[in-house]
Amino acid sequence: MASEPNGAQPAGEPASIIGDLQDLLKAAWTVQEVAETRAKEAREELFRVAKALCASTLDQQRQAAEWETKVLADLIIFEVGRQRDELVWLRSAQQTGKTEAVHQIEELQQQLKTCQHDLQLSQTDLAQARTEKEQLSLANVGYEGEIKRLGSQSRERDRRLAELSATQPAPPLVAGDSIPEEPSTVVAHADWPRWLQEWSETEMFGRDADLLRVIGSAVECRREELLSLFVRQSRDRERSAGAEKKMLARLIKMELVKAKAVKLYRGNPPDLLALLPGGLEAYRLIYGSEPRQVYEAYRAAHKSDDQIYLVLQTIDFFERAGYHIERFPAASHLPDGSTFAPDLIATRGRERLSLEVETGSYANGAERDRKWRIIAAGTGGQVYIVTHNRTSMTKLKSEVQNIRYAQPVSIRLTNLEDAAALPPDRSIWLEERPAS
Repeated sequence: MASEPNGAQPAGEPASIIGDLQDLLKAAWTVQEVAETRAKEAREELFRVAKALCASTLDQQRQAAEWETKVLADLIIFEVGRQRDELVWLRSAQQTGKTEAVHQIEELQQQLKTCQHDLQLSQTDLAQARTEKEQLSLANVGYEGEIKRLGSQSRERDRRLAELSATQPAPPLVAGDSIPEEPSTVVAHADWPRWLQEWSETEMFGRDADLLRVIGSAVECRREELLSLFVRQSRDRERSAGAEKKMLARLIKMELVKAKAVKLYRGNPPDLLALLPGGLEAYRLIYGSEPRQVYEAYRAAHKSDDQIYLVLQTIDFFERAGYHIERFPAASHLPDGSTFAPDLIATRGRERLSLEVETGSYANGAERDRKWRIIAAGTGGQVYIVTHNRTSMTKLKSEVQNIRYAQPVSIRLTNLEDAAALPPDRSIWLEERPAS
């Protein structure tokens, strides 16, 4: 019987190999089905979590099967990070609120002590006055003439007070207040300086003095806004329209008012108005009260006239959008010893924004980085920036996004030039970078 050649396989082995391969394919198919089932369950679980965390962001019209697992995971990670940043900000705001409350309580306690001290002095003075009155009553004989003389002086003083009261200004102007309907009728006094007496004798003194009062008492220092306020609230509007510019020119020529040009805009730049020392003196003597000095208040809080003007423009924009504006926010002290003082605080309902109003970028890199790190820490990583145009906004965006912060920071920017043209249903913020 002939033997099979060396290395030949038995006739039944190919069928066995095919069977093994079929078994392997079935096993692979089973593994694939199990993997797809688990992937589907994981995707549905991620979809459920994402729907619970960020329903507003999730497209409600799409089912879980239409989402990629990585997209859902990234969305959940982003939302958890955002909620963590909000919690950090809320804790920081709560701590800041506690610190401010403590300062307010201390100030009130100090005021209470002062009032108590003043009350004690008043009670002492009252007791002394009563004693003196009793002594005078006992020694009244021979003093009738002196009493009559004192009575005459008292009546004269009351008459002068009544005369002065008739020339006092209305309460300080705000947007809805009005100036007197009639031109000021101020009587010159002998103790006034000669230049003021001579001015009071001119035909235009009453109207010019009214404009001086508007400049000194309004919560505004932009030239066009002040002149518009004067015209709107003047009784004789036809006479005021156009004439107010000549009145202002006279006040500037007399060195009572100074116009400060804003260089932020090209062409015909706007002005800020401020009372000069002569204007301050005239205001005090004519109206018997202290002017607001709005320009000086803003100049103490901001670095330039350009920034003051942009701050006032920003206040207008956000008030039209329904926000309440805190014009001079209190500074807060951060744990590292630095001080955070936002330019403005805008609130609307539960929304509270610390606004940074910027006219340009910083040349000093170290100073720039330190400034934005302090802002990021003071706002809990929620940075809101307002500029005047798109070019400035683009530069600032590049500047603030390339800084390494100590915590995740969300950055939002807008510029008033483009934002003014947005429809009401659009977000104010033109550029947004989520926390990273």
